[in-house]
Amino acid sequence: AVQHAPDISQANLDKELAALDLKGQKNQRLPEISGFSRFSFQFGRTIDPTTNSFDNQRIGSNSISLNGNVNIFSGGQVNNSIKQGEFILESAEWSQKEAINQLKLNVLAAYLSTLLAEDQLEQMQLNQKDLQGQLKNLQKQVAAGTSSPTQRLEVEAQISQNKQLVVQTKYQVELAYANLRNVLFLPPDQQIQIEKSSFDEVLPTTYTADQVYKQVQQKYPSLLAQNAK
Repeated sequence: AVQHAPDISQANLDKELAALDLKGQKNQRLPEISGFSRFSFQFGRTIDPTTNSFDNQRIGSNSISLNGNVNIFSGGQVNNSIKQGEFILESAEWSQKEAINQLKLNVLAAYLSTLLAEDQLEQMQLNQKDLQGQLKNLQKQVAAGTSSPTQRLEVEAQISQNKQLVVQTKYQVELAYANLRNVLFLPPDQQIQIEKSSFDEVLPTTYTADQVYKQVQQKYPSLLAQNAK
């Protein structure tokens, strides 16, 4: 997803442009040198530039110039532009990290939604098996006269309702996978199957609101990007 996301590509380009701008601002400290050369050739009745008289001879002339320029003092304008470029580059770097973090959160959310949909489908299918078992037992009990046909009809109604829920849940699973392919920038027809991770090793940690707020202030890329501007 990081390799194919347009937002990440745009953030990378913004960072590269900021780095180029900063390089150009630093180059303002370097001296400028320019050169010029010109050659001219005259023939026919012309004025000889050496004698200022008319002459019919061919005359060739050449001129060369070399100019230099160095910034001695500009009131701190160059230094301030460099500092501004550094801030813009830092902001672009944090914006890039923010874009990557947001993309990772989108992928994680799509994965968890797909995982939840599959778990719900599995539960519905287990319920269907359980209801089928209950129906078989009730049919035996009705045949033996130990149970009423009404109970059997109620279970059959539950089975029909559960079948409808299974179909709806399968549709939700397909939608979840479609969304997951979308956030991963995969082709719509590519078949994927998620792995079910075990969350047993995750240890619960208690944080206070103040601790969470300070962590966000120190590490959240979007806030750091705003502070760098």
